[in-house]
Amino acid sequence: MPSPEEPRRIVYRVTGRDEGARLDLFLKERIPRMSREGIKEAIRARVAVAGRERVRPSTALHAGNEVTVTYPEGEPETATGPAADLLHEDASLLVVNKPAGMLVHATGSSTSRSLLGALRAAGHEGLHLVHRLDKETSGAVVLARSVEGARILSRAFARGEVEKTYVAIVFGVVERDEGVVELPLGPAARSAVHVKQGIDRERGRPARTEYRVTERLDGFTCLTLRPRTGRRHQIRVHLQAIGHPVVGDKLYGAAESHHLRYIERGFDERMRRELLAERHLLHAATIALRHPGDGRAVRFEAPLPEDMRDFILRSGGSSPSPSGVRSAG
Repeated sequence: MPSPEEPRRIVYRVTGRDEGARLDLFLKERIPRMSREGIKEAIRARVAVAGRERVRPSTALHAGNEVTVTYPEGEPETATGPAADLLHEDASLLVVNKPAGMLVHATGSSTSRSLLGALRAAGHEGLHLVHRLDKETSGAVVLARSVEGARILSRAFARGEVEKTYVAIVFGVVERDEGVVELPLGPAARSAVHVKQGIDRERGRPARTEYRVTERLDGFTCLTLRPRTGRRHQIRVHLQAIGHPVVGDKLYGAAESHHLRYIERGFDERMRRELLAERHLLHAATIALRHPGDGRAVRFEAPLPEDMRDFILRSGGSSPSPSGVRSAG
């Protein structure tokens, strides 16, 4: 880690989901509290893209690019926050169960502990992110332990060769036992939230999510979901589109004003009444891929977190399996 005298540098790896994205928009998503003007100024003075001599706000990014942001000296990440459980470790991979409420990587405005920061504090150096989870989404995150391993995994994610399974608790009783949502996604029209996505049938990118009912509860449904594409917020947008938003979702639930109020003032009683949970109840339960070291098929499972298990039981459900996933067949 850098010494107190050195500026802090954070490297963001571009994955397939951000192929072709503008540099300024890519950074705005990762540093949401920095203004657009602030991001433009940062790009002029302290942002670099590996292999590019000069970058501009409009610079197009491609999968595998590494974007380095140098931050002025300031407060280091705090050591507080939830802990991440180690699911697997070998010479090529580290797989962890990220808790809800933890950023995958630090941002310029955050003082909360990130997953990368926690792992480095625990002595894990040389880690490379190859995919991300939203702060409120819990579950399995895979990190490469070498540049070559990161390239192999990034290509696998970009090509759709990695299979991920999620568990979500949604509002309402889903009638069909299983189904497919295939609706194109793009930036949400007329939204005050920069990162919000929506259904865009004319210019959106193709997106496909398969779902299966795990259990019907008292006014809610527990679903197992398999996204076949990797669009931003894909599962949450698709579930909202079919009338079953994720419980606790501030951005794609009852109103995006919850999201805006949460950023300004934190969680409040109105949110508790309308959203019923302090975070969106979405969990990355399993991830299956080819090992970057020897090519063998591997699968990792992240146990369902306590808040989701408790919600299922309180809503009349049975005790869920450790991951919350119901096998097909």
